[in-house]
Amino acid sequence: MPNCPYCDFLITGKNVTNTLSFKPYSNCPKCDGRFTVDSATKRRQIIALFITLISLIFTIGWCFLNQEWLLPSVMSYIVLIGFIIWANRKVRYIPFK
Repeated sequence: MPNCPYCDFLITGKNVTNTLSFKPYSNCPKCDGRFTVDSATKRRQIIALFITLISLIFTIGWCFLNQEWLLPSVMSYIVLIGFIIWANRKVRYIPFK
């Protein structure tokens, strides 16, 4: 899990979702410092969005076209879950300027 770039407080997903808003930054629950994710994390979020769209296309194909789309659909969701787990371990917070 990532730490606050100011006070090194361990920030869990629950801490971040409690302060979720449309602001481009989050606040540390301990020191109230503003932080955001680094650029590599933003790139991983875009990749996850791309994999999600591919999974959605496979699922629509499976639901409306034929059963041949079932295996690619299931495999794409397995890849998506694996990527999300891997990407969550790589999240880094940086100070918001």
